[in-house]
Amino acid sequence: MKLLRWALLIAAVLLLAGAIILWFNRPEVVDMAGYAPADALVYLELNSLPELAKTTEQSEMWKRLAPIAGVNTRLIDTWGVRLARSGLSPVTSVVFARAQFALVVVGMNTMPEGDTLRIRPEVAVIIETHTSSWRIKGEAVSAIKHLADYAYGQSNCGERSLFNAHFVECSAAVGDRKLVAAIDGTVVIIGNGPAAVQHCLEVRRGMRPSLRNDANMQRLRESMQSRSALSFGYISSSNAAKIFSWAAPLLMGKAPGDPQLEQLLSTSASRIVGAIAWTSRGSSAGIEDHYLFSLEPEVIERLKPTFAPTAPVPGDFWRMIPPEVQSLTIYHQNSPLNAWTALNSAVAFKLDAVSAVVFAAVLRSALGSYAITNPPEMLSVLGSPLATMRSPDNESSILIARAPDPALVRQTLNKQAGQQIQILDDRLTDADPKREFTAVFHQGFVVIGKTSAVQSWLDLMREVKYRRSLSGDFEKLQSNGNVAITTFSDDVNRVNSFIVTAAAIKGAPLSSQQKEKLKTEIENGIFSTTETTLSSNGIERKTISAFGQLSTLVSLAQADSASTSGP
Repeated sequence: MKLLRWALLIAAVLLLAGAIILWFNRPEVVDMAGYAPADALVYLELNSLPELAKTTEQSEMWKRLAPIAGVNTRLIDTWGVRLARSGLSPVTSVVFARAQFALVVVGMNTMPEGDTLRIRPEVAVIIETHTSSWRIKGEAVSAIKHLADYAYGQSNCGERSLFNAHFVECSAAVGDRKLVAAIDGTVVIIGNGPAAVQHCLEVRRGMRPSLRNDANMQRLRESMQSRSALSFGYISSSNAAKIFSWAAPLLMGKAPGDPQLEQLLSTSASRIVGAIAWTSRGSSAGIEDHYLFSLEPEVIERLKPTFAPTAPVPGDFWRMIPPEVQSLTIYHQNSPLNAWTALNSAVAFKLDAVSAVVFAAVLRSALGSYAITNPPEMLSVLGSPLATMRSPDNESSILIARAPDPALVRQTLNKQAGQQIQILDDRLTDADPKREFTAVFHQGFVVIGKTSAVQSWLDLMREVKYRRSLSGDFEKLQSNGNVAITTFSDDVNRVNSFIVTAAAIKGAPLSSQQKEKLKTEIENGIFSTTETTLSSNGIERKTISAFGQLSTLVSLAQADSASTSGP
């Protein structure tokens, strides 16, 4: 009996010691912003792959489509993850269970491509594996080389030690693309060039300040409850203005690269645009991506007329929407003119005379593809609802609005576009491709846009097939009555790319039969919906989709590989 008691005591002590060891071997979550350069243009963090996998496997869309791709709908084993977090599993399982991720854009490069400039971001992915270097090094090097082959189709890789870190550099067999990675202790940094990796390494060594000390980011983290979210993203006010200064010239029909214009736009935008933050979390319908575009209180006050919602869209509007839509954005303001005036007022309020003129030109250029050169004049004769729509086979969008007085709308269009525009009074006549713009009057509405885009709309409207109605989904969105702008986007391609990529990552690329079956399963249409509102903090956008914006990032690798491995 005494021997049995001693055996039980020893067993209890061993169990207690094992539990203590496992407890202290569990990694603590770190602030990934501490690994990112303070001047990073864009910052995204993902703190738990198991949580993301758990959210994905609970999605009805995943349960429906994964079996077609030959992928198990169960992505994780809860007990296996717990064991792996304690370190008692193969290294790949340990890293999966423990790793935290951050993606940073540290800069933008412009390079000539014919007569235009191509913008190429410098991007790095930072992985805190919470696992010692001696254990992860071999697996990390192998994974990096596999990633390069997967992304480029074929690559040439080399290794070397530098700055007390182990570097792996892989170049695409064709072209100038390059993948550079550094293994530094428990951290792996992977970038699309040496500069991105070097910047992050310098943060690790204390040679460059980190983003962790950005007080505004920490405030937004708290207000958006990022601790309970799957992911968090941040762009500082200065960098948001800088990114705007690169994008705005494109709206104005100018090539990027004019330093004086970019400086003017950046300085002016910084007086209006605040920081941008993003979170994603699971919802009953999939993933909810929440964006906040911070604005100054005075700007918010002046924008209120622009974001004041109206009654639900009337039923006759949906007769203007064809059976196939790439994207549809509906602006719910009672008066398009009042909304435009308030937007201009908010911008001009914060700017000097010269900057206000430039920004007014940017705003006007946004309507240039609809033959509108004088927005106040044109919007004064259009009624609500007003919407923009893009067809699947055309890059340009069209504008759809009620025409309270068709003769007045026609007169205004002729005044602004002159000989560049043709006007049709029914849907049975084809547009003349020699004219740049076309307007079609139909059942109390007018459709305006580039001729090719309007012709695409005409072709779709003539198709004799079941018309998929979005009105039911829209009415659900409008239940709270606060939505100012609603956007529907066809999510079929993104869902398809995500499933195909997920299968490839699992080591089971889809056969042609599986791809065809997957296409058939989702061809009836999968839409993401976005609500845009104005809050006390700024402009907020909430997007509900099957797999969220994170699926876009995952699918980029598949798209890049596909583009380089073809004939």
